Amino acid sequence: MRKILAFMIALSLLLPTQAFALNPVAQDLESIVAQLSIISDGLTVQQIRDIIQSTSEELGLPEEYIANQILYEASYSLTKAHEAQLRNITPMGSSGGGGGSETTYPLDSSNKGDIFFETASTAGIEHGHVGLYYSDNILVESMPGDGVRTIDRSNKAVASGAKILAVKDTAASTSQKEAAVDWAYSRVGDAYSYNFISNRLTTCDKEKNCSKLVWCAYKIEADIDLDANGGLGVYPTDIRDSNLVTTIKSY
Repeated sequence: MRKILAFMIALSLLLPTQAFALNPVAQDLESIVAQLSIISDGLTVQQIRDIIQSTSEELGLPEEYIANQILYEASYSLTKAHEAQLRNITPMGSSGGGGGSETTYPLDSSNKGDIFFETASTAGIEHGHVGLYYSDNILVESMPGDGVRTIDRSNKAVASGAKILAVKDTAASTSQKEAAVDWAYSRVGDAYSYNFISNRLTTCDKEKNCSKLVWCAYKIEADIDLDANGGLGVYPTDIRDSNLVTTIKSY
């Protein structure tokens, strides 16, 4: 836990807080792999190396460049999520209480095709989670262990920092929004993937994580890119921060 905390503090000092730029700081390959093994929950060191190698071969770029780019994107996304988490922390001894307790709220209903974003962390690292409204009461999401699944909205409680988002009407029509979530629903049963770091390059037809599910749904059915900053991977915060979505409700 101390290693993770130190890593996140270092990220907050090194990374930009505004616009994303494809301008990674050069580091050696093994150093990057070691850092990615800390922040990429579910991926082994060998899997990270394999992703870097295959991406390098696919794009025709040096492994060191790909590795630096992956680390930059992953670190930027995690830092954005961590900043939101810090804004929602209640100080010890304040009227809001302390001791690590967190107030949760029932997730409100919304329209078919809308997106929910919620705070979520693994091993103390905040990374976020996204899913889609199949109906006002049924959600589609991809979760570790289950893969792509449906869940009743009444079983979803969210913490401060969560949002309900709608794709702007100028970006997708109602029929396209409905088609997007219908596509996501058709993928129920697909396995989960822990690969966020290059998930824009992987097929939409096989295993996928939460942000890949949402991104693919709208990419396929509406031909729009909900990734706020492009690059090799699409993360939950990238979808939350996309200029193609608008916030319906914040918690």
